[in-house]
Amino acid sequence: MIKSLPMEREQGFWQRPPSVWLASLFGIGFIPKASGTFGSLASLPLIYASLEYLGSLYTFFLFFFIFGFSVWLSHLAGQELGEADHSAIVIDELAGQWVACLLCQSWVEIGFCFLLFRFFDITKIYPANFFDQKVKNGFGVTMDDVISGVYALGFFVIAKRLGL
Repeated sequence: MIKSLPMEREQGFWQRPPSVWLASLFGIGFIPKASGTFGSLASLPLIYASLEYLGSLYTFFLFFFIFGFSVWLSHLAGQELGEADHSAIVIDELAGQWVACLLCQSWVEIGFCFLLFRFFDITKIYPANFFDQKVKNGFGVTMDDVISGVYALGFFVIAKRLGL
């Protein structure tokens, strides 16, 4: 069993296990306020580069890798930090934001999907709230964000079809 690390200020970030570095997106998750928003924001350049240089189809397949990686790292980091859904774990925001932006074709659309994703991630509409409250492992941590991403993507598609 992996021992939990104390969250004392004296402990340096780089003294933490690599799972915590990666799950916190290299420390972004340790920003005291709105770490999820900052995690989502930090994911946007990677998502844009993927869409720009790989295209939607490969970006879609890359999502499955990101999803699996997020589940695994969220689980490990949750064990290390002593809390399944610790606020420092923001790799799940990357997975959810990735879904929200799958069909984006510009920075404006990515920005719109960022706002939609943050709204749905904060409100946690069913079944996202089920995963958030009942599934206390890496899968639950990641799934609530992926579901929020699906809601954001659906709203984006509707808005685009309506010409908004």
